[in-house]
Amino acid sequence: MAKSVPDTEHPEMSGLQVYLRLLSYLKGYVGIFLLSILGLILFSSMEIAFIDLFGYTVNAINTLSGDESAAGVAALDLGKGSTTWIASFLGGEDAVQDTRWIIPLVMFMIAIVRGIGFFVGGYCMAYVTQILVHNLRIKLFNKYTRLPSEFFDTNMSGHLISRVTFHVAQVTQAATSSLKIIIREGALVVGLIGYLFYLNWRLAAIFVIVLPVIGMVVGFISKRFRLLSRRIQTSVGNV
Repeated sequence: MAKSVPDTEHPEMSGLQVYLRLLSYLKGYVGIFLLSILGLILFSSMEIAFIDLFGYTVNAINTLSGDESAAGVAALDLGKGSTTWIASFLGGEDAVQDTRWIIPLVMFMIAIVRGIGFFVGGYCMAYVTQILVHNLRIKLFNKYTRLPSEFFDTNMSGHLISRVTFHVAQVTQAATSSLKIIIREGALVVGLIGYLFYLNWRLAAIFVIVLPVIGMVVGFISKRFRLLSRRIQTSVGNV
């Protein structure tokens, strides 16, 4: 009687081991993969640049308002950040105070660069995902062709087909999507922490202290999702 393919043939691999094993199938496509990482980092950096622009805009409004105390502090803060650097690079030191063209120009530049990063990161990562799916399916199919006939007599065909059509796509897409989120959000977190240290190192130090707690919560949730994913794969094979 045919039976389902057991899920305990091999010891359970950690998330890092799964990622490293999947990345081994990208030989010859490292350039595209690195380009996707560059696009995701570029996208995240523009998020930080927009935050800096928002702070610059608030400080500019305070400078032009009648509140002298707020205006004095804001005028000093206009000399910080990427927005100020861009204004100084394009129009000199005097251009920093001319907010009429600085704010819309920097906002336009952020939108353009952010869009380029989003397209390059998303397109290249999707391309890498399809390569992984294709290579894994070929390797799995080649392994099937070398198995003895007794293996197919004792295992359900639904599970064997599901491993090629569903499991490979699900694992690969989940891994690449997770990697995409890790790179994009990781770069954003690192950039924000660096920017926060630049503005106020005491507040940044408090956030760094809380990071281990956040890491433990994320690790617990990740293990739970992997368990649910394994159950879904088994259910699809039964169908």
